[in-house]
Amino acid sequence: MGSGDPSLSISPLVSFLQKTMGSTLPNLKTIGNVVIDDTAFDTADAFPPSWMWEDLTASYGAQASAFMLEGNAIAVTVYPTVEGQPPKVVYRSTAESKAVPIDVSQAVTVGPSASSSLSLSYRLGNTTALYLQGAVSVKATQGVQASASLLSPSTHAARVVQSWLEAMGYKVTSSSAGRCPITSSATSSVGRYESREFLGLMQHCMEQSDNLYAEAFLLGLARRLSASSSSSASSSTVTRAMGVQAVRKVLKQAVPQVPEDSYVQVDGSGLSVKNVISPLALVKLLQGMFPHDMYRATLPVAGRSGTLASRFKGTAAEGHVFAKTGTVSGVNTLSGYMLLPNSTSSPFADYRNSFPPVTFSIMANHSPQPSSVVRELVDAVVLLMTRLRIC
Repeated sequence: MGSGDPSLSISPLVSFLQKTMGSTLPNLKTIGNVVIDDTAFDTADAFPPSWMWEDLTASYGAQASAFMLEGNAIAVTVYPTVEGQPPKVVYRSTAESKAVPIDVSQAVTVGPSASSSLSLSYRLGNTTALYLQGAVSVKATQGVQASASLLSPSTHAARVVQSWLEAMGYKVTSSSAGRCPITSSATSSVGRYESREFLGLMQHCMEQSDNLYAEAFLLGLARRLSASSSSSASSSTVTRAMGVQAVRKVLKQAVPQVPEDSYVQVDGSGLSVKNVISPLALVKLLQGMFPHDMYRATLPVAGRSGTLASRFKGTAAEGHVFAKTGTVSGVNTLSGYMLLPNSTSSPFADYRNSFPPVTFSIMANHSPQPSSVVRELVDAVVLLMTRLRIC
């Protein structure tokens, strides 16, 4: 039974299965149905209706589910074969190759003068099989990466678990996803896998701008607040709308300076075009969050880490700007904190005894210019701010 850990990967899952099955059920040889219970999150609420259609199958747009495995996405490495022939696809594991077949009939190996361009996609009405399209050059000897979100992630996870159990020598009748009757009883548990600490998950989410983690946090917050208000809510299903209401409740209590009518939120990641917030509202939110050391520690650092690792290198902003990027089609944003060069030598160490960092939010919407050009303009504004001095 899953409860929303977005970081679970195949390797620790296999180790958990081996340890649990070997120590708890040493004499078990035959397993009936492997059921991935994903009912903690509403499966009918997998994607907000306002997400763009091209986001749904992209790995960055993977849906959050109660049981998430490998980011709810499939990633393969495609190698060239003989010119004019289909390429070779290598999965992360044998179990995944059995769970998600990939048709390569529409992909081809091309000559050294051609470039590689590949895509993974689904066919209408089939959410379990993928189709590889495009070309891979014979000079791409290290392989070309291709990925796509899983439209039936829990079913996929069940098939992966079944495959690994079979590889371990167990006979498995079938696998499926949905509500499992025995998971409603705490006494039925024979093992429990704990995710990493939340701060580590948040660090990954902020530095890598991971949409899946953000969606999982939204649903997880709803589940936590729901459980605290009802003794039976811990086993109930939560929705994205419940998560949005939970955010509003927390912000109203923790950061009351952010007016309730200053933003509209419909998801956790920000992929929806219906998310609306002003730079001023974000600045007020950041000012309210500033005293929280753990939050500040998760922000990418200019020229050093995360999505800002390659930006501001060798400039006055490097090591002095701590901010979160926000990028979707037609939108480029950067919001966070900037330490004045003469405010303190140690980031956030003793800001109470010096001029506090500058809180900023820069947003560019619907620009006709390419994203790279807009990003340069955003960075130019930040560099101008580094020239501020205490009078």
